[in-house]
Amino acid sequence: GKSNVPFVLGYKPKIIDNKAILQHNVFSRFTPKSFALVNVFSQTGVFDYKIKKNNVQVHSVVQEFGYLRTIKLNFETYNAAAGDIFDFVLLVGNEEIKKSFVIFPEVIQSLHIVYVDSFGLNSCVNFTGSTKSINSELSIKLENYLKSNFLHLRKYVESESTSIFLNTGFILKSQILEITELIKSRKAWIVVDDQKILELVPKTEKITEIDNDNYLYDYQVEFEINKTDYAQDYSF
Repeated sequence: GKSNVPFVLGYKPKIIDNKAILQHNVFSRFTPKSFALVNVFSQTGVFDYKIKKNNVQVHSVVQEFGYLRTIKLNFETYNAAAGDIFDFVLLVGNEEIKKSFVIFPEVIQSLHIVYVDSFGLNSCVNFTGSTKSINSELSIKLENYLKSNFLHLRKYVESESTSIFLNTGFILKSQILEITELIKSRKAWIVVDDQKILELVPKTEKITEIDNDNYLYDYQVEFEINKTDYAQDYSF
């Protein structure tokens, strides 16, 4: 029969009782001090959910309002530690729709990359790789001109671009779906303390899996930086 669920961007999610978690992967890796974003769709404009830590309920909300809502899950709030598993559980009648997160050990560099996904909503990937490099590129035009009967040379900067290369650190194999979503995104940001400190445009056109014996993978992703200051600070 016909579905009463209106059209939304992106892949068709699992829908029960006209509610869904708009996700591309059901299991993701984060670190103890990181945060995740969970996007919920409810045709009725109201929904209930709970958060479980290692299968024990640590938070619940009844009658959250919104047709499309982004819920931020701060793992530090629940004293997350390496090895913990968190579940965001959307309650739909006698059934559940779940998004799960496994917590890896804290690292020296942990970056939150928030991007616009194919649903048109903000999603987040936690980058923990130690590799960070920034490349600046100028396109210069040289032109000869005559001055006081002497040939002079002048220079024009036709274009200027700055790219940053970031490594995801080890993530789960299934998160290739999230990385693919990220590189297809039209816009992304590095977020620190809830502030978008750097606007990025993903440039990577293909990604190469680097795996190990533990079924973990890491990826190198290139971004174009949309500068907002002449002397942009990249010390994050």
